Amino acid sequence: LDDAPPGTQEYIMLRQDSIQSAELKKKESPFRAKCHEIFCCPLKQVHHKENTEPE
Repeated sequence: LDDAPPGTQEYIMLRQDSIQSAELKKKESPFRAKCHEIFCCPLKQVHHKENTEPE
């Protein structure tokens, strides 16, 4: 996350909190599913890739 703008980590956590709250209110919400697809999945893949690549 070195080249991520300041606050990105906080933003990710806020997104996940929002998604979890929405999930509790509306378990089958298409909007929540889309948010999860857009924000969580790519971020997790990128973060995992950065952490596992050798220097």
